This record gives sequence, C-alpha cells and structure tokens, in this order.
Amino acid sequence: AMATNPMLLLSSPHTRTIARDTSLDPKAAAKALSRYWECREAMFGNAAFSEGVFSQPTHADFVRYYDRCLRVSSDPVVEEASRSLAAEFVRCVNQAKIDALDQITTLASAKDAEELWDAQKRAPDLANTDEIKLQFLKCEEFVEVKAAIRMMKYWKLKYMLFGKEVACQRMVLGDMISGDERLLKLGVQRIMPGSDESGRCIFVISSAMLLDQDWDDDHLLRALWYAIHLAMERESCKKNGLVIIINHRGTSLEILGRYPRETTQVMLVSAMPLKICAAHMLIEPSTWWQMMFATTISFVTRLLKMRTMCHSNTEEKPTSTLGRFGIPRDQLPHELGGEAKIEHWCQWLEQHRDFSL
Repeated sequence: AMATNPMLLLSSPHTRTIARDTSLDPKAAAKALSRYWECREAMFGNAAFSEGVFSQPTHADFVRYYDRCLRVSSDPVVEEASRSLAAEFVRCVNQAKIDALDQITTLASAKDAEELWDAQKRAPDLANTDEIKLQFLKCEEFVEVKAAIRMMKYWKLKYMLFGKEVACQRMVLGDMISGDERLLKLGVQRIMPGSDESGRCIFVISSAMLLDQDWDDDHLLRALWYAIHLAMERESCKKNGLVIIINHRGTSLEILGRYPRETTQVMLVSAMPLKICAAHMLIEPSTWWQMMFATTISFVTRLLKMRTMCHSNTEEKPTSTLGRFGIPRDQLPHELGGEAKIEHWCQWLEQHRDFSL
C-alpha cells in the first residue's frame, strides 16, 4: 500500500481512524494498520492496492510528507537507503519550488519587485541565495506565489526603513543608529530567554515602555526589524515558530495613537519569513479597546485570526492568563508579573553585538 501511495500514513482516512481507535498508541496503531491491509489483500488481491482506492492527498499532506522526509534525511537511526531517498525527495522539492519562485519574481511588475531586483544585484548573498528563498517558501508552506509576494514586501519595507545602501549591507548591533539601539535596549520589543511549553520562541511588544520616552516611528520600526531577526535566528523559532505577546496595558492613548500599528503588522504578518503560531493581546476592559482590537484583527489572515486571543480581564494576573496557554512565568516580562527582566535582555544583546542581519 505504501509503495502505491507513499503518503499513506499522512493522507489515508484508514490511518487516522485506526490511530484514534487505538488511543494514538503508535505500536498498537501500526499493528492494526498492518492487519487491515493484510485482510484487504486477502479479500481483493492486487486490486486492494489500486490507485483508485486511495484518497487524493491534499496540499497539507504534501507539506507533512516533506517535513517527515526532512527529519528522516538526518536521522541516524534510519537506514542509509531510506535517508538517501528522503534527502533526494527534499532536494527535488526545494529545487522545483525555488525555480518556480524565481520565475514569479522575474515576471513580477517593477512596482512590486523593484527593490528585490535591486537587492539581488547589489547583495546576492543577502537576497538571492537558495537558503534565503527556502525561508520564504517554508514560511508560506511552499506556495510559491505567496512566498514571492512576502519576499517582495520584505525588501520593499527594508529599503523604506534603511535606504538601499544600508539595506544591502550586513548590519550588526554596533552599527545601529543610537536612537535605534536605545529603543532596542529599552525593551519595547524583545525576545524572552527561553520558549513556551511547545518549544516556540516568545516575542513581546510592550507599548507602555514608551511612556516618558523620546521616540519616533523610524527608530521604533528599525529596532523591531533587528529584534525580529534576532528571534528568527533561534532554533526554537526556526523549528516551531513564534508566539507574540502584545501588551497594551498601562500605556496612554497618545502612545497608541502614535504607535505605527499598520507597518508593524505588515512587517510581522506579511513581510518577515517567519511563522506566527499564536498571538496574545492584553488590553484594558473598555469599548475603545474592543474597537481598536477589532480594527487591528480585521487586517490579518483568517488563519492568524484563529490563532489570536484578546485578554481584557484585568482581575486575573497575566501570568495565570498566559500560563493556561503554555507560557510559564519565567518566560514572561517583569511588567506582566514574569521573571524576565530588562537587564537580562540588555546583557543578552551585548553578547550578540556582532550578530549580523
């Protein structure tokens, strides 16, 4: 059966039914599935394995099969022949998708792709490597059109924030403009030291940290750009994605009115090559906040809407609220009652002054 349909264990309804019936016990499910196909062959002979009896795999099945092959290709426990076959499948998929992505970006309009084309000429190591293209493809589950759009938005936004000369150079923390570095160390946008219970990187945005501070949109957005790239370099983010906590409690209406929400949203949701697995927004319990949340959420994708939670119950401690979603206290910032202090963030930044993006 698996020779006829390599994605049998991913797309077959029999597999899912047997897995549920055996309470997701791998050994019991494997025995039951083997017995099922043995009985099926006894009843129907070779017809039991004809292509017509298998359900057509979905795009999600193909993505899961790719992920499984990627794991198998580097698993020392798996026999060498299986590792080689898995590695060859991954290589073929990667090359086919990269070629398709290149074709789309080449044929795109100058209005959309001008910055990307320029960056690929000026800095091919930053904009035109297979590794970078795969980051965008994996972020969009190998839908090349979506990956191309994200890649073009990335470079359009980077040129807007840094200018073409700086955007095409490798930047390190030590080279940042003083205003950018000051806001970065202020902790308005920062990474928590570890991960949540699912192994995902945690990224926090706290607008209240801007109270009584001198800032503007450009400095804030460039600091966010750098912080997000630091997060993307973490293995927890590469493998499992990002959880974002947006804390708007204790801030002022003036700051919220000035805060570049739209550009921040484009950067996080539409431009960066990363997967946002969940978003938690902490707001005050008021009609104004509810309207603001409704406006913000209306611009995100349907999938991200399903992964976004709005918390307005100020009677419950944030540590308890977010703890129910697998985010422990030691991975929450101090302004939310957690143990992660600004000093630790600043120390970590100093240790990564030579990190380039």
